[in-house]
Amino acid sequence: MVKKYEISNATSINNANLDLKIYLDEEFKWIKFKYLPYSLKKASQIETMNFNKCIERFWWGDDFVYNNIKNEVKLERIENNIFQFIHAEGAHTPFNYDRDLNYIQNGTYSQKIEACITLINAYLQRLKNNGVYDNSIIIIMADHGAGGENDDIILGRANPILLIKGFNEKHNFFTSDLPVSYYDLIDAYTDLLDGRNSTELFSNISYSRLREFICYFWFTETDHMVEYETEGTARDWQNFRETGNVYDR
Repeated sequence: MVKKYEISNATSINNANLDLKIYLDEEFKWIKFKYLPYSLKKASQIETMNFNKCIERFWWGDDFVYNNIKNEVKLERIENNIFQFIHAEGAHTPFNYDRDLNYIQNGTYSQKIEACITLINAYLQRLKNNGVYDNSIIIIMADHGAGGENDDIILGRANPILLIKGFNEKHNFFTSDLPVSYYDLIDAYTDLLDGRNSTELFSNISYSRLREFICYFWFTETDHMVEYETEGTARDWQNFRETGNVYDR
């Protein structure tokens, strides 16, 4: 099967500096566990395995990413397309930055949101300064929100951010309340690569769309998850209805 948009030139901009001995030690843990009889697997665990020990990792702290963007060398114009993925801490707890990415203690969620806007603006300005902003597709998103019967609902942390710009897209900034899901992003990616702009995405989604959420109430306790459904947004926690599906380990 031929993929429509197959990535053939993926590479890392960082020198991984792989420690081969540690890598092989961790790999053998996988191998031994794979061929262990099932009856013994149930009494075994491999949580100690960690391939991140093998390499020199890129740090995801907002201040590190921000300084890396500001100090990065000038973008070069080349014939081939470039895909760049940057993962940052974002507005994740703890709230430890002010709007200028200075480290603080006992900050607020709003301050860290402002820090994220500063970081995003630095990246967008870097693209503009190098003349590649207009012919770039830009997607800024969060990998998860947060919510529940606590202050997260009041803070608005239940709604992960999604900002999109297509090729040569120029118009005033606008917002949408469409109930978009992560499942819709693959179609959005291909539509953008086909030349559509952000205003043309998600045209098949209704504002009254029924959505399902599988929720757990503490990030270290995923052995009990409850499924809910709603026609509203993720912040409308009081309107969630249990579907009856419960997932226990």
